[in-house]
Amino acid sequence: MNRPSPLHLVLAGVLVAGVGLDFAAPSTLANAPSHKTFGTTVGPDTTSTTTSYSIHAGTFSTLYFTITNTSKGSQAVPFGSLQLQAPTGISISGAQIENKPDTFNANTPLGVTASTVTLTSTGPTGSGVAPNSSVTISVNGSATSGVCPGTWGVRVKQSNDFSGNGNDFLAQNTVSTPVAGGTQLVWTTPPIDTEFDLDMTPSPVVKLKDACGNGVPITGTPTLTDFAHTVNTPTATVSGATATFGGVQFSDYGFSDTLTATANGVSVTSDPFQVYQWYRDCASNGCKTGTLSGPLGETLVGITVDPASTADKLNVNVKGRAADVNDGRCSNVSDIEPPLGELVSFNIANHSKTVTVTLPKTYVNQVPNNGTPFMDICLDVGSTGVAFYDKNHYVTDPSTAKTTFGLLPDCSMTGLDGGPCITSRKKNAGNEIITLTAPAGDPNLMWR
Repeated sequence: MNRPSPLHLVLAGVLVAGVGLDFAAPSTLANAPSHKTFGTTVGPDTTSTTTSYSIHAGTFSTLYFTITNTSKGSQAVPFGSLQLQAPTGISISGAQIENKPDTFNANTPLGVTASTVTLTSTGPTGSGVAPNSSVTISVNGSATSGVCPGTWGVRVKQSNDFSGNGNDFLAQNTVSTPVAGGTQLVWTTPPIDTEFDLDMTPSPVVKLKDACGNGVPITGTPTLTDFAHTVNTPTATVSGATATFGGVQFSDYGFSDTLTATANGVSVTSDPFQVYQWYRDCASNGCKTGTLSGPLGETLVGITVDPASTADKLNVNVKGRAADVNDGRCSNVSDIEPPLGELVSFNIANHSKTVTVTLPKTYVNQVPNNGTPFMDICLDVGSTGVAFYDKNHYVTDPSTAKTTFGLLPDCSMTGLDGGPCITSRKKNAGNEIITLTAPAGDPNLMWR
């Protein structure tokens, strides 16, 4: 074969630049002569004329690759070898030649590995795939989910043994086999802890992506539902591949929940989050709740927190009968059964709190000994909380006084270490009021 003249080399550079929008030539091939070109198609049979064919993850597939010698002109040449390189995630289990031109040697073998198929002619030079002729190879294999972009490496050489350098044909297209079923919905702004009667902020946002991570336009109206509780109907605003759910509120509080978004028939469920009665940034509300009451109306509570930074949030729930959650705790007091009031739970990390709890007159009058001296607060700081002095145990045996659940002592008791205790007891218009200090963390408390 004659070496191309300088004029031909210049023209080759112009031609490569002209098709630059369709492919990116490897740096080692950038100066390859333009008369050595080929094209590839892929599909489910030998008649395929497409350059992309979708396969399914986790199933066995047979793909048919047709490689055509598109060389033109007086210096067009045949190719005698080629190789298919599978994308990462696609495993080849077998391959065979489906058809080949008569000029191709009948004994041409296929070299097959888990990632490549190589065809090498054993015939004399010039007996390969001539210009305007094709060879078709079927490839068997399987793909895992999310293979991306699924682009096969296809190389063709004039050489009959796929060796040496400088005789590569210049690729004019790229074939791909994206994995079907790889479309997924992901949270770009997931649901977070929220106050039940306020819009969740920021609003939850999802994005629809293909297996390659590219955005897929959302069609129709996406939905947002929860598994355990009623959520109002949020507003779904779609912009291309994303959907923003505004106005997410709950009709109840005091539970852990998840949200499930659905778009284009694909769903995604969030990680659990908490829905609180009160959940506010301390920098904006001064970390003072005002007076909260539970659905039973048996306990009123107000909480004030020591100065907190912007990142700190206070959450509070007043919900549940104390008798239902007592579970035998604080059972060292037996003159009031069942316990009075509702369960109060609250948390703000690394800050102590001042808590004022009120038992309304309506419930006070149901107890014969209804003065605050006859009432106590049962505190439970949980298994990981800091132990505190129990009221009765301290009096009888200070060496074993500390516990993670028990009755709060009065702060006036001698020998206390500054831990949680009752600072005042009073009666106002028939309502019994107890003020106490609470430690950092997530305590639960109830009347006894």
